[in-house]
Amino acid sequence: MNSEKMSKSLGNFVTLKKIFEQYDPRTVRFLYLQTHYRSPIFFDDGLLQQAENALQRYDGFLRRLQNCPEKSGQGVLGDRISEARKKFEISMDDDFETSAALASVFELVREANIAMDFQKLTDQDKSAIQE
Repeated sequence: MNSEKMSKSLGNFVTLKKIFEQYDPRTVRFLYLQTHYRSPIFFDDGLLQQAENALQRYDGFLRRLQNCPEKSGQGVLGDRISEARKKFEISMDDDFETSAALASVFELVREANIAMDFQKLTDQDKSAIQE
């Protein structure tokens, strides 16, 4: 916690019950997913806030995708979606590297948001992303 090992003897520990009073449990899970399972987790309010912000961006993207108007035509993100899926799978196969897997998801989210900004996201893209 704050770059020190958490312990009762140092008095620098916090319970999940206390954290859940301030943060959604999904935020804590997301923070854990951003760290490799064999690496220490640096746990402080700043990192929890960053995890909460990232999760809100992802949730906002999903709402935006759901409400995106239907548009027929050839998908513009097909190759990009396939590439993101491949990067995700490679990361997970590489000793469960969740932080890199999440990075590939957020790269796709960024590109899909750009496509939606320019009204180029098609139903084909939307279905592939949701899948």
